[in-house]
Amino acid sequence: MFGRKRRIIEAITAVRSGYDRAITDAGVVLFQQVGPDADGHFVSPSMAEVLGWDAAAFRDPGTLRRLVHPDDLAVFRSVAPDGADRAISTDLPDATGLRCGSAAGADAFDDIDSAGSLESVAGAAGVPGTGICGASPYPTDDEPVVRFLTATGGYRPMLVRMVRTGLDEPIRGTLIDVAPGEEPRRQARRFAEVAAASHHGHLLFELLDRDDPDSIVFRSANASARSLFELDAAVLDGGHLGSVFDGPSARLLQSAMYDVAHTGESLTAERLSFAEVPGTFIDLRIDRLKDGSLGVTIDDVTRSVEVEERLRHQASHDHLTGLPNRSAFDDRLSLVAAGLAPGEHVAVVLVDIDGLDDVNRQSGRHSGDYILGELGRRLAEEVSGIDVVARIGGDEFAVLTTTHADRDAALDRARLIREALDQPLDIGGELCHVRCTIGASVAPEHGVDPGTLVRSADGALRHARSAADAVAVFDPIEERTAMRRVGLLTELRRGLANQELELRYQPIVDLRTGRVAKVEALLRWQRAGSGPQRSVELLEMAEKSGLIEPLTRWILGESARAAERIGRDREPIVVSTNLSMRNLRNDDLLTFIGLLAGTGELPCNLIEVELPEGELTADSARAEYVVGALRALGLGVVVDDFGTGYMSIEEMSALAVTGIKIDRGYTTAIASVPAEAEAVGWAIGVAHDLGVPVTADGVADADSLSMLAEMGCDLAQGLHLSEPVTFEALPSRVEALEAAMLGWVGTTSAVLVD
Repeated sequence: MFGRKRRIIEAITAVRSGYDRAITDAGVVLFQQVGPDADGHFVSPSMAEVLGWDAAAFRDPGTLRRLVHPDDLAVFRSVAPDGADRAISTDLPDATGLRCGSAAGADAFDDIDSAGSLESVAGAAGVPGTGICGASPYPTDDEPVVRFLTATGGYRPMLVRMVRTGLDEPIRGTLIDVAPGEEPRRQARRFAEVAAASHHGHLLFELLDRDDPDSIVFRSANASARSLFELDAAVLDGGHLGSVFDGPSARLLQSAMYDVAHTGESLTAERLSFAEVPGTFIDLRIDRLKDGSLGVTIDDVTRSVEVEERLRHQASHDHLTGLPNRSAFDDRLSLVAAGLAPGEHVAVVLVDIDGLDDVNRQSGRHSGDYILGELGRRLAEEVSGIDVVARIGGDEFAVLTTTHADRDAALDRARLIREALDQPLDIGGELCHVRCTIGASVAPEHGVDPGTLVRSADGALRHARSAADAVAVFDPIEERTAMRRVGLLTELRRGLANQELELRYQPIVDLRTGRVAKVEALLRWQRAGSGPQRSVELLEMAEKSGLIEPLTRWILGESARAAERIGRDREPIVVSTNLSMRNLRNDDLLTFIGLLAGTGELPCNLIEVELPEGELTADSARAEYVVGALRALGLGVVVDDFGTGYMSIEEMSALAVTGIKIDRGYTTAIASVPAEAEAVGWAIGVAHDLGVPVTADGVADADSLSMLAEMGCDLAQGLHLSEPVTFEALPSRVEALEAAMLGWVGTTSAVLVD
């Protein structure tokens, strides 16, 4: 009998020991009043390991409370009152008032005399077998975290979880060590604060029935989301999507969230618009959270959309007239021409405003701007049968007609355009007639791609100018010539792709020092079975073919590399290259040059561009803008072919050019034609008065070179000095030329390179 009792006691002891170990491992301390309304406590042996104190010491009244941090005492008393309304000292406990934890404390909880009583306290903390392992010791409003003094002198945060007891029963509770999870909880609280204050909207939804998408309900939302969708507390307390969103919006969100809830894959959507928030665009992201709820993040991107739309409009429209630009016109023309049904026709009409530069010079640029704006308005509003009107150049409009059943009806729009533009304009109280020249082509007869149709209309426009006609239609008889030109341009395109093009470099000598200060990069194309095509011929073909932009980019890149390579072996030499103002009618090339300069691929201090005088004077406003943009990047700008475009002194002074190059037509004859010599001397004097250096092109003999030096010309180039050479031959040519010039500078005779 005694053996059986001993085994029972051993079993009970083992069970009690197991509970004690489980409680200790869980970081839990159990406490119970010694009696109702008493301030002494029975404390579980786990106190020794969790806080370091001897459990037996807590039977003395006030011991447990003396461990509570003074700032947390009121909170602790609110959840664990002592039952006696007596003052409790908030002084920190004395080292003599408590003993550090020891094995003697193992009997401190013996007065909880049954496993059931122990489980009633331990179950509140979730001890394994009693609930501890499954516990989630995160504080709630009713379970505060209170700091308790440890035997080492620090404070440890403990969650206070009370057990419900009767009024005449001792108070029981648990202290759960939450120190290991305090940092994650702190971070979670901070993130929660960030989400609550964020300008992004955050919403929480719950899918109540996994098989029913209609069971998705609101659970929570931050202030931004509540403001955007005008959500109230009733909606956030389990309201359905239909209580906020109408049918289409609700179905869209419901379907998206239902998919995320089942797949677990996050979903994003951009630029959504909802009828509930008109005029607002939203980016949305849906995530399934760990507990199965659905988090929705929304970002009001209305401002970004407005900026994007504005930028898109600016990129596709002319800033002065508000009309579409060339790119937008080509896009629309391509779409319309490709969709023509059999028997349908559309006309492309180009309108060139004659004499606009004269108006700008005589009445000011504001008058020219007014004319462009008014004529653009008339084309868009007063001519019937028009699909789109675009401004594609400084003084040029492009018009696409609507579809017509026959060719003549489409071309009749050109007549209506002329009639509308023939009406006088009121400029400053005076009636002014503006003359326009019109060229037209028809799709599909003259092509269906934008390039062909616009080129055909441009050919008709040139014919109208040369014939002094107001209106001309593309003549198919010229198609054969055009086809030959297309064949040559195809070869040019192939030559560019196959690297058959090359640059030759012609030295430009400083007449004051005899040194080679610059080289001009000249384009050459060696065609099989024919002689080399010269730079001017190639650029003219490229302009007509649409290859001018890639060709110019290639030339700039090669020139930049040449400038860099030259500078490795000697002092730097500026590389000058030719550009066409036609190539600079839109800002794409300027943007490309800016990108090269920004990345360091284009050494702007060593690159100079030459722009023909005739093209600069054809559109002075655009010329001033282009030259200013190139100079702002640090590139030099030289007026090429000076003397052929009749540029006035005022126009030259308005341009921020870094030099002029006198046309070879003048320099080749100065030694034999006094009038030409006088013109060259005048040009040099005017340029020097403006602080601009002068280069003489086409120097053909020693006499001309000497005369230029005596006139004060700064730089010279021509076959008398050197023909264009390959890059490989350039170093030796420069060395030989400089050696020859050193014997010439300051004398009246020259010893030059053969």
